[in-house]
Amino acid sequence: MRLVVPRLAERDRLQLLRSHGVDAIRIKVWNDPGNPNFFAAGRSPAAGYNNAEHVRVLARRAAAFGMCILIGFYFSD
Repeated sequence: MRLVVPRLAERDRLQLLRSHGVDAIRIKVWNDPGNPNFFAAGRSPAAGYNNAEHVRVLARRAAAFGMCILIGFYFSD
C-alpha cells in the first residue's frame, strides 16, 4: 500500500503512520470474505477483502515496523 501526496515523496502507509507515533494496528478478519450475498458484484475481489492471506501479509508488515497488532474476528459479515 502506498500513499501519494502531491509534492511529497511516495511512502508506505504503515511507515507514514509509524513515523507519526502510531505504534499499534487493528486488523479485521472477515468470516466469509468475498461472499456475493454480502458484497455487490465488482465491489470486492473474488477472494474477498481482509481474508486470511491479506491479514497475514499486513500483520507481518506492521510487525516489521515494530507495531503491536490486534486481530479482530468478524462473524457477522
